[in-house]
Amino acid sequence: MPKRPGIVPLNPASEAFARYCELMPTVTDVRGEEVAFDLGSYTHFTRREGRERYVVWIRETLENPNEIRHDFDRRHPERELYVRRLLPDEAADEETFIVVVTRRVGLYFWTAFSAEAWYVSKVERGKLLWSAEDS
Repeated sequence: MPKRPGIVPLNPASEAFARYCELMPTVTDVRGEEVAFDLGSYTHFTRREGRERYVVWIRETLENPNEIRHDFDRRHPERELYVRRLLPDEAADEETFIVVVTRRVGLYFWTAFSAEAWYVSKVERGKLLWSAEDS
């Protein structure tokens, strides 16, 4: 049975940087691996307006994903995508949130965003690495 969407309220934009700092230096993901965070990734993550309200969804997605996939874009074989269906409140529509990490020597946070359906269909073409249904 697929994991139900979790309800995780979005953080106020004014708290985004402080919440992001709570992720540094690392967060342990669902597989027990550490994902490293730094200020450069925060800058990349927040360069699109509105994303700063989703900082609290990053930890939730890393620790409780629905699935983890290789990036569908063959130009980036080092990227892994953590996918989680979430709700900001009970009355809201479900959103698919994606956290992108790069795997080099370790795992490093790259970016995160709420994805539209067309992008989710692309993500689903990436090789499945881990699934909540299988664990």
